[in-house]
Amino acid sequence: MISYMEAFKQIIEISGGQTSLVRLLKSIKPDSKIQQGHINNWINRDFAVPPEWVIPCCQVVNWQKTPHQICPELYPHPDDGLPDHLRHAA
Repeated sequence: MISYMEAFKQIIEISGGQTSLVRLLKSIKPDSKIQQGHINNWINRDFAVPPEWVIPCCQVVNWQKTPHQICPELYPHPDDGLPDHLRHAA
């Protein structure tokens, strides 16, 4: 099992880097003031993705990483935070 920060680093890699991730996130939340420095801080200073960005980060990489992988304390079940069509049958 990979750590939540490693899962987030994979999101960065999948999206094409920190700057590309910012561009993708702005496409979902155009009024946000997110910048590349925020992404860098999440990795190097905060060691966590802010709760309001967990779902958008997963969404921009087409759910290749899940909210549970990025923030298990907020999304304790593997299906938590996923769109209905991606949830496993109970």
